[in-house]
Amino acid sequence: MLRWKLLLLGSVWLIPSSWLSSTVAMAVAGILVLLVGIPHGATDHVIFNVLKQRHVKQSVPITFLLGYLGIMLVYLLLWWWQPGLSLIIFLVISAYHFGETQLIRSPKAEVGNQYLYLSWGLFLLAALLLFHIDEVATLLVPLVGVPAFFDWLAQHTVTLLAFAGANLVITWSWQAWRAGDFQFLGWQALEIVVLLLLLWRTPVLVGFALFFALWHSRDATLEQLARFRALQPLITLQQWVKMALPYTLMSLVGIATLIGIWQVYQVAISPVTVFFVGVSLLTMPHILLIYRFYQLPSSVTDPNSMAAAQ
Repeated sequence: MLRWKLLLLGSVWLIPSSWLSSTVAMAVAGILVLLVGIPHGATDHVIFNVLKQRHVKQSVPITFLLGYLGIMLVYLLLWWWQPGLSLIIFLVISAYHFGETQLIRSPKAEVGNQYLYLSWGLFLLAALLLFHIDEVATLLVPLVGVPAFFDWLAQHTVTLLAFAGANLVITWSWQAWRAGDFQFLGWQALEIVVLLLLLWRTPVLVGFALFFALWHSRDATLEQLARFRALQPLITLQQWVKMALPYTLMSLVGIATLIGIWQVYQVAISPVTVFFVGVSLLTMPHILLIYRFYQLPSSVTDPNSMAAAQ
């Protein structure tokens, strides 16, 4: 699994920097998010049925729709009322979600696993944002204001990255020692080095798209398949795609609608920023649902199914 990621890293380093910043690279990044990233969250209705009935079903309960849309509406209002707070909430829960998905199969200590997930995700997001703080400021200052805060981040990039990295190393080493397994830690350390080099080399949007699609979404999809197969062993990847397709299309229509509104009313915000808010609205209920999904008892989430999924 690491081999193709190293190949990807090598390919990116061979590509001229001007190409990585081109419209073509941005288009590829967008396609990856649309075709791989968004579909991994489009089976949430199936996950809801697993949580409620311990059964893999395509049906869409009204309680699922009301809850999902309700969370999106509340979060949209929060974006309108307090965009800065909304951004902080989104980054923190996304960090936890990324770390949890990345390390869900790691050897578990008795306590502290949740903090490890958060530490992993915060370090990754810190690297992504601080490596390209000028780009990030251009995208987010029109949305949340406070340009002085982004100036402060730019001045303390090295310190913040060192703190986030030291926190992850200490937490990870402690957890590996308590769990009695350093082999997994070694492989994951190599993987995060690959990620850091990739994020440093690519523009912020391209780097995030590569991580989101080829790391997070891929791993999350395999994890879903493994857990679905623990309940229904004959489920195939093609069936998973079929289950994800309707809500993938609905999500794309929703994001396109937001961008269309931006064009009609000429809102003084970048369309990339509008896209970011749209994705955050879809992501919030997804993250909350996946957190519950990963808490299912071991009788439902058989670890041996992961091998079959791959």
